[in-house]
Amino acid sequence: MGYGYGVWLVLQINGVKTHIPHTTIACNMTEDDAFTLYNEFIELNGKNIRCTIDLSDYVILTPNYYANSKDQLYGWCWAYNVNIIAALPSDQNNMDLPERHHISMQYEKEKALLCPEQKDMVYSLIGSIEVVDIRSDIPSEWNIITRELQ
Repeated sequence: MGYGYGVWLVLQINGVKTHIPHTTIACNMTEDDAFTLYNEFIELNGKNIRCTIDLSDYVILTPNYYANSKDQLYGWCWAYNVNIIAALPSDQNNMDLPERHHISMQYEKEKALLCPEQKDMVYSLIGSIEVVDIRSDIPSEWNIITRELQ
């Protein structure tokens, strides 16, 4: 259920009302693994990352998009493809990586409820790398988490 803990590129965009707008860097991790990836990713790339979103290029994602996600209540979604230029740490064990970066616009229980929108527009923006608790099946319950520096 849900996607465990993850690392996202959080984006400030309009049009997403049911969850935090984001592009997944990795998911289905433990909390410790997510913070390790977060620290390594920021060391390689910085906290703020530029991405390009192509609104003419959307995809439909199925409930089994990630290998370690099973029985997703809101497993169907549509998303715009996103281009991110950033380095990932070489150790990519204990995490699921997206086949292609995307920003999910709508999650639903059934494919028929999806309402994808195609627009002739490409834009670039800067997002912030964050650790997230995405264990819930309900996207509105996903949240950014932090740890005190030790």
